[in-house]
Amino acid sequence: CCVGPYLGCFLDTGAPHDLPLSVEGSTTPVRCIALCQAKGYPYAGVQAGGDWKGLCYCGTAYGRHGAADSCDIPCDADPSQSCGGGNANAVYRTTPDPSTCGGSSFNCPVGYTRKAVGTRCAAPGCSIVECCDGLYLGCYKDTGVPRDLPYVAGCTSLASCISRCQAQGFRYAGLQHGDECFCGSTFGRYGPAENCDTPCGYEASQTCGGDHANSVYGTNLSSLICGGSNIICPAGHLPKALNTVCSVSGCTQGDCCDGRYLGCFRDLGMQHGVFPSGRDFAYFETWADSTPAQCVPLCRARGFRYAAVSSDLCFCGAAYGKFGEAEESECGTPCRKDESQSCGGQAANAVYLASLSAVCGDFRRLVCPSGHPTMNNDTSCSACDTTECCSGMPDRCAGVRCDDPLPTCGLPGTCAAETGVCLYPIALGRSCEDSVTVNGTCTAGGECVGVPRPRSPGSSPPGLSVVAIGAVVVVS
Repeated sequence: CCVGPYLGCFLDTGAPHDLPLSVEGSTTPVRCIALCQAKGYPYAGVQAGGDWKGLCYCGTAYGRHGAADSCDIPCDADPSQSCGGGNANAVYRTTPDPSTCGGSSFNCPVGYTRKAVGTRCAAPGCSIVECCDGLYLGCYKDTGVPRDLPYVAGCTSLASCISRCQAQGFRYAGLQHGDECFCGSTFGRYGPAENCDTPCGYEASQTCGGDHANSVYGTNLSSLICGGSNIICPAGHLPKALNTVCSVSGCTQGDCCDGRYLGCFRDLGMQHGVFPSGRDFAYFETWADSTPAQCVPLCRARGFRYAAVSSDLCFCGAAYGKFGEAEESECGTPCRKDESQSCGGQAANAVYLASLSAVCGDFRRLVCPSGHPTMNNDTSCSACDTTECCSGMPDRCAGVRCDDPLPTCGLPGTCAAETGVCLYPIALGRSCEDSVTVNGTCTAGGECVGVPRPRSPGSSPPGLSVVAIGAVVVVS
């Protein structure tokens, strides 16, 4: 019976296994080849180990321990076929699907890891971009309080860890203690380490960190998801999940920024393992460790206006604040799932606006200046500050480009949020002319200096003119 290209008999000491993936305990060469082929591996091996005559292994390479000459033990499942020998694999080529990374014949660039061999490509003949991942960035310390890479992704192989972190929208993946996977958006806060020498638990030919040390990899994120962009959310806004998909033109604040932070407010904490009645936030969403970025969209999907996180638990509600405001320090407990975020406190809620539309009444901490009463709570707002939510405040033009005549060394300005004044950035090094200087250069102080402008015979010295450029006064 022809079962596939037989490549020979090869030793398998088991430390590490020559073909690392163990698939089934009692099989035949035909079945083993089919199993490894389905998983995208180019090589299959059957071995007679212990009580099993027909152990099946898969891998992307073979022969690291050298050749053997004892692959002649009959298979338990079919004695007419041979299933290798003790510590010896009968190795076969599986000729896997050419539309998978395992069926491709290229090598990844130095420093990159190959994706899972079963990863499917767009078409037969996979590319390096489709099948190479995770640029190795180095070995870095992790004290654990807080973790250098705060998101815990479980125990897994190197390739799977990178894939998990990428799927969650994180820029970096780290392996520690052989198989512990962590993800994060930054790394290196504790500095480099030198002990990333622990063999990976799922692929002993690779190293996966060490004691309190991460082997860190980049995840090659697309710029079309929030985790792959450099979007900085405005103050008080919560970043959306890092794997949020943006528009085809690239990520914007609108794509990647969510629930505004409304403040820290008191609530009734858990008593004897249960929550008492009469809580400020009565609807309990989940016992699972939650972060604000996860809680806000959950409450929005349930139709609630507000979301709150208290001791890593997610709550939803239609109102908030009946027990009054708490100190911000009471809401400063780091989230267990992501220590870069705060998850409220035992008897204090970190409250967020889950609704996509804001009104002035959402912002209980907003205090209007004397003589400017609060607007109707149902008044829609954008910035939701005193200008929009307090009556009689001066109009403003926040963010609008200004068309005023340019002062010396100024560039097109932006309207200030509170005063409506047109502010001009200084263009250091810009060519300029004024009543005193010709062919001059703008200084950091907004002054035009350079070749003096010649004066007409008998003319008076030029007068001084003063122009406000933001907080800078220009004298020319």
